[in-house]
Amino acid sequence: SGSVCINDTMKQACNLKLPFGGVGDSGSGRYRGRTGVETFSYRRTISKRYFVADPFEALPPREGKLAFLMKWLG
Repeated sequence: SGSVCINDTMKQACNLKLPFGGVGDSGSGRYRGRTGVETFSYRRTISKRYFVADPFEALPPREGKLAFLMKWLG
């Protein structure tokens, strides 16, 4: 695995958009460009709700006097 350049080593080394580096114990990993960002990034899921019909729906369940008061005020 890696990249191949024929008759022009500077073309590969100077292009900052191409990944550069080795794989495993033979190199330091891939860096530069989009590949570098993906190498050093950790994807996470973000979930956002834009509309809540009932604002109390997002709250934890209530019991006893607090539940009665919330219903009475709501």
